[in-house]
Amino acid sequence: MSLRPRQAPAAQPVNEAAPDVAPALTADAGADKAHAYIREKGHSVIGWKPVDLDFVAPNTVPAPLFPLEVLPERAGGLIADFSDQRRLQLDFVAGAVIGGFSAAIGNRVRLEGFDGEAEPLALFVALVGPPGTGKSKALNIAGKPLNRIEEALIAAYGAATASDRGYSLSALASALKETVARSLLLEGRSGAGDEEDDEIGPPPGLVLTETTAAGLLDELQEGCDGRVVVNHELTSVLAVGSGAGALKTRAILLQAFDGEPYKKRTKTSGSVVIPALHLAILGATQPDRIALLTGKVRDGLVPRFLWHVPDVTPKAEMAVGSGDIQAFEDALVRLIRIEPAQDAGGYSRRIMLRDEARSPLEAASERWIEAQRKADGAMEDVFGRARQQALRLATVLALAEHALAGNDGAIPSIGADDVRRGIELMDRYFIGMAERAIGCAGAPLANDALRLARYLRRLGKTTISVRDDIYRGPGSPVRKADAVAVALEELRQRGFARDAARSGSIGRPGLMIEVHPDLIHG
Repeated sequence: MSLRPRQAPAAQPVNEAAPDVAPALTADAGADKAHAYIREKGHSVIGWKPVDLDFVAPNTVPAPLFPLEVLPERAGGLIADFSDQRRLQLDFVAGAVIGGFSAAIGNRVRLEGFDGEAEPLALFVALVGPPGTGKSKALNIAGKPLNRIEEALIAAYGAATASDRGYSLSALASALKETVARSLLLEGRSGAGDEEDDEIGPPPGLVLTETTAAGLLDELQEGCDGRVVVNHELTSVLAVGSGAGALKTRAILLQAFDGEPYKKRTKTSGSVVIPALHLAILGATQPDRIALLTGKVRDGLVPRFLWHVPDVTPKAEMAVGSGDIQAFEDALVRLIRIEPAQDAGGYSRRIMLRDEARSPLEAASERWIEAQRKADGAMEDVFGRARQQALRLATVLALAEHALAGNDGAIPSIGADDVRRGIELMDRYFIGMAERAIGCAGAPLANDALRLARYLRRLGKTTISVRDDIYRGPGSPVRKADAVAVALEELRQRGFARDAARSGSIGRPGLMIEVHPDLIHG
């Protein structure tokens, strides 16, 4: 298709339009309508017809605002402080902090439901936003303290198992030494000296470093305390692809949400037994990569995640402080130091669900079941897991608030107020965000015309040079001549663009395009 400018008839003051678009603002279309449009929009739209800006609007559901006021006082204040001091999106900070609390709790504590079953407190958290919007910085709020604590755990482990007691520990390692030594005794490993070094096994850990199927099995064979995956690109964790290895890894990660024992026979290692396949996940990705994560099969990934997909753009503001990272790290240490039960009932200490929580849970469940009946696709699964997610959120936040108040150990139970907090977070935020994530995953890929229109909107120029702004323009999404021609023709037909006079510069004149003012300012 040629890029030659089309010559409009002398009597036609506006660009040509396809029959199915709005009529041009000429006398034939109605002088009153034309005058009203010009009065509303101003002189700059004279000669243009109205355009449908929904064409360039996002095709996902609106993003709910994170309900900070629902959180307990200390946890909410800590999150607000981090967000304000570091100039980060509140949603991303909330996800990182709550996910960090879940990681620190690990498998040491579970919630005992009315049926006597123990619910693990692992949370899968996904921060979703374009590049440069602070996802990685938010992840680091939790990731860096968790890594520091793990280093201290390893140092304390080495000191507790060394025959030479003339060691020196950091303050954090000293605080964790008792925890490590107690764990060695609970697992039947005294750490008395060199003679027993071969029986001691690997050091404790928090952060999972290997997410291949073989690596997962290897790292999780020892111990029952659980691990967390912290990753800045979730597609690299959740084994995107259809190969046997990728599918096996993904299946293991999804099972880790439920924290059950895992048995596997391998050709090289024989029978592999993981006492508790328990993982928390804290990661990030971009909106256009959600479809790669979810895949084409409903395997239960979407409802397992707590999605944070806010409307966010890069910020020019620089941080003014770091926030109270010490209070957060101290709380994480207190959660890690919770002593598990290690009794006939299993490894994990249990928190009881008080009977007063039954009424709000049943009322919320009735609503979610009705919504599930009317939903389709992955949203059915989201409503199906809403109660489970609400209970996990309620318990994690109750334990976190206990630790932030300077208290050691676990709380004995959670009640109606805690449960209402989890329910409200699901209703006001996480269910809507799951729908938004599903919309991103199922959204059709933008065609060249749409991508070009959004680029022109960002460019902010009412007259552009095809050569300088599209073919050579930094950030232009369409550069091949044929693709540019097709995209521009669609934008002409939709009324977003029209040909302007060629430039009078020396050399071969370039095609100039006028852009509808509403696309720039609307």
